[in-house]
Amino acid sequence: MTDLHDEFANSRFFNQDRMDRRSADALVGLAAGIAADGVVTELEAKFLRNWLEANLAHLDDPVVNLLYRRLSD
Repeated sequence: MTDLHDEFANSRFFNQDRMDRRSADALVGLAAGIAADGVVTELEAKFLRNWLEANLAHLDDPVVNLLYRRLSD
């Protein structure tokens, strides 16, 4: 989400760092759930790729980028 007028930059409840951390925590949970049975289906991989695009595509994180590239391939 873009903060066009810097209204949320100093908010206690809403800021980009907090949302990024929550999204990263959600990614860990999703990945753990998908890998729990030892099999990653094509449908699960596509879901995770789409989730990354929607939630973490803006991050310049090497782990997220590597995971996204592998899922895209």
